[in-house]
Order: sequence, then structure tokens, then C-alpha cells
Amino acid sequence: MKISIRRLSIKDLRALKIFYTRSACSYYISDMSFANYLMLSQYVVMAAINVNGVILGYIICLVVIDEADVVYLCVDDKHRCCGIATQIFKYFINSVSDLKRVHLEVNVDNVRAINFYKRNEFKIIRIRKAYSNSNNFYEMVMCKTPNAD
Repeated sequence: MKISIRRLSIKDLRALKIFYTRSACSYYISDMSFANYLMLSQYVVMAAINVNGVILGYIICLVVIDEADVVYLCVDDKHRCCGIATQIFKYFINSVSDLKRVHLEVNVDNVRAINFYKRNEFKIIRIRKAYSNSNNFYEMVMCKTPNAD
């Protein structure tokens, strides 16, 4: 399947909303929150888009100086296990200059996501007990190593 990955803008809000309503993402994001993520310069929103212009997955990250926090990473159920999340994530990592660390939190019960992050060089640094809805979350971090010349 041919896809392209690019940064989204406020013009993509409708397509992002369509993606969200058809996917089985486990969290709710309001239209206002999506709009804020797309308009605020400290947030990077990127998506994988197929040849028909349909969003297949996206990442939202807060970038501050040389660190980033993954706020959301979601891929449409029908397109999971096809490498789309990996492509989006690597595109993000390579597109943000001087990025040294990436942080995220993941539910300890989300084994699939934990394994994905581990494959992408994240390490569990601690557990947050009863953090949200009585669930425990892992804090994970990935340190980006500088390219060898």
C-alpha cells in the first residue's frame, strides 16, 4: 500500500475528524482539542495518508527545545500491523532537528503498544500507579543517538 507521511495543518481538521470517528482509538479528543493541536506551534501533528487522501494513522507530539512528549499515536484498526505506526514515528523522529529524548506514557495492560515502543528503542523508566481511571501506566523514554558521520 502506497502512503505518504506529512505534517498536518488546520486544513486537515475534517479529515482527522473522519479518521477519528471510524477508528477504534481508545480515547476521546474533542474538535477543539484537535484544532488546538493543529494550530499551536509547539505541537507536531503528522499523519500517514493513502493515495485517496484518507488518513490511516497519526501522531501528536509536544516538542520543547530538544525533547518531545508523544501525546497520541493511533492507527486505524484495519491498517494495524502493516508498519504504519513505525513509519509515522520514524518520520517524526527524523523531521525534528536536535531532538534528544522522546517521552510517553502507556497503559501497562496495552501489551501491543508496549512491545511496539520497545521495538522502537523505548525503555520503561517507572510506573505511575493508579494514574488514570485506576489504571497503572508506564513512563517510557527513548534517547535519540546522534548520527555518526
